Amino acid sequence: MRTHCLHIHRTVAHVLTLLTIATVGAGAQDDAFPLRFTPRTVIGADAFLERPIGAAIAPDGGLIISDLGSKKILKFRGDGTLQWRVGGAGSGPGEYIAPSRVVAMFDGTVLVYDVGRPQLTRLNADGAYRDMVELNVGFLIVDNIVGLSGGEVAVSGIAKAGAGADTAAAIHVFDANLRHVRSFGPLPIMKNPSLMPYWGAGGLSVGPSGELVFTRRHPYEIYRYTVDGRLLSTVRSTLPLSGSPDDAFATRTSGGTTTMSAPIGITLTRKAYVLADGRVLSGRITGTTGTLDLFSASGAELATRQGLPEGWLQIAAYDPLRGMIWVFGEVNDVPVLLRLAVQ
Repeated sequence: MRTHCLHIHRTVAHVLTLLTIATVGAGAQDDAFPLRFTPRTVIGADAFLERPIGAAIAPDGGLIISDLGSKKILKFRGDGTLQWRVGGAGSGPGEYIAPSRVVAMFDGTVLVYDVGRPQLTRLNADGAYRDMVELNVGFLIVDNIVGLSGGEVAVSGIAKAGAGADTAAAIHVFDANLRHVRSFGPLPIMKNPSLMPYWGAGGLSVGPSGELVFTRRHPYEIYRYTVDGRLLSTVRSTLPLSGSPDDAFATRTSGGTTTMSAPIGITLTRKAYVLADGRVLSGRITGTTGTLDLFSASGAELATRQGLPEGWLQIAAYDPLRGMIWVFGEVNDVPVLLRLAVQ
């Protein structure tokens, strides 16, 4: 039985319903970790999210979320109020089977990747349905999709063979017409390549200068590329990873059916973000235990925070222009979305 990648399972496991609360604290600060997260905003009670799985910063500083549970796409303003909510379950225009990734383009267009088809739905800046398009490269798994300033789209994931993309590459760039133009970047190192579609390639974000920031799933390496694939810098972390991609899955056959499970204790790298001052914030997760890792602009390991701040589940998105970070979290057993300043 085919399953989704391990990191998608853990993202789905951290499901949220966004609620309004008067004040949200970021939890006790770690004085040894040279970043502070100051709470700024609480989130609207009319969101009614069930299982948010994707998030992207809109050009106006708002946040766009894809909700796998309700099959809806939501746009929050920068102050946390709900701006619009569209979509629903189905296979018609503006409907979704499994909306797993959302992309905020620089012109305001929103792209929604539906892994159930798989296709991209294009929405206008106000959430109105525009059309559906299909990438001319098929993927076994899509880790992340980001929009670029020239209208291009970059995908980190495992490409299918025979579709024109380099199946040995992790990053695939498409032009403004969503036609594949180039592939580059290393896939994870593993002995059994047949497990690659379950493991994934790694996280992808866009840096303050428009560069692509790719966190390899294994080993713990962070690459910065220009859009045309020129390598700008590499961080090769010595921080420990438990297990390897080849250890991450166990198979069991019974009655002619093969099932695949994900043993606990395997460390996954998390998406990296380049902060406004050039430092790089990334992290790891082992089971339900997460860490935050901070690197200098030159790649030196500056600090690690063991355990996420109280109330955090995972970083949803980072806004380098405004120095803000959005976090999927939980306070007093209530799922919340936190918007915090990074200092």
